[in-house]
Amino acid sequence: MSFIEIVMALSTYTVKHMDWIYGLQKKENFFR
Repeated sequence: MSFIEIVMALSTYTVKHMDWIYGLQKKENFFR
């Protein structure tokens, strides 16, 4: 794997998790 491929994979992974965390926060606000 080249350095660029690793960076691309990491950024994709981070974006997915940020989306998931954001969704959880929205749910918590909804139930509050």
